Amino acid sequence: MIRYGRLWLLTCVLAPVALNAQDATPSANPSPDAQVYFIPFSHLDFFWGGTREECLARGNQIIAKAIQLANRSPKFRFLLEDDVFVANYMDSHPGSQEVTDLKRLVKEGRIEIAPKWVGIFQGLPDGEVHARNMAIGKRYAHDVFGVDPQVAHLGDLPGYALQLPQILQQSRVPYAVMTRMGPTDKSLFLWRAPDGSKTLVWNALKGYGWGTFLTSKTTSDEQKQERLRKDVADLRANYAGPIFMNWGSDLFTPADDLVAQVEKFDRPGPTRLVIATPTDFFREARKVPGVPETSGEIPDSWPNIVS
Repeated sequence: MIRYGRLWLLTCVLAPVALNAQDATPSANPSPDAQVYFIPFSHLDFFWGGTREECLARGNQIIAKAIQLANRSPKFRFLLEDDVFVANYMDSHPGSQEVTDLKRLVKEGRIEIAPKWVGIFQGLPDGEVHARNMAIGKRYAHDVFGVDPQVAHLGDLPGYALQLPQILQQSRVPYAVMTRMGPTDKSLFLWRAPDGSKTLVWNALKGYGWGTFLTSKTTSDEQKQERLRKDVADLRANYAGPIFMNWGSDLFTPADDLVAQVEKFDRPGPTRLVIATPTDFFREARKVPGVPETSGEIPDSWPNIVS
């Protein structure tokens, strides 16, 4: 059980400072070559598509489809970014073959679950809420699936508390993904909390729905290949390491032909695509030399949140 002092937890939210870039130097000489880790997921967004119960029911459909596709293809991978949706699926399918399959797929690393319980805004709850969110998520993953998730996927958050790396480190979570509002000139960076704790962060400059263009039914393969080339070149202006490409959006269900669609773009050449999980990506990203460091709060960008 992870323990936190209330005074420290409250400090996590009450001491904002400006974002401060310590080193804007690219991590290595930019190269046109790129290993793109294609990460299928669904942003499990409470209340965006209906009531809590309606969103959880949609989550059940998404998880069932991910299990089906993983059983069909050994190349399929999927991220479940919040454990509250996983728990609802487990509780509503007791004793089923699907539950057995999900546990096996998670243990094999083909479906990745979260170290956090639910996606919550950074600036509204006090620090204890964030600490408990991580502690409950970690405990659930360990007790039910026997795994220790390492990557916090921070889907669609409009801002970040400056002490989050401290909470992540004390929760044994070394990696995170920002899908919105990160530094505009950094793809991979170390985010430092006031106490010196650091988290290696992938900053999704192209957005968390970036990879969905590869499975579009309205554009040609040639148009997709050209956009892929251009997008990778944009990222290569400041970054030379492996690339994280999300596929998915709010309450997305993976397509039946997802693997076949992606494999068309894994051709011999400078840009290679591999269907992966966030953990697969960070195993390579942690080897990148000269990663720039950043500290400070990222204030909420949506003015309607507090009111």
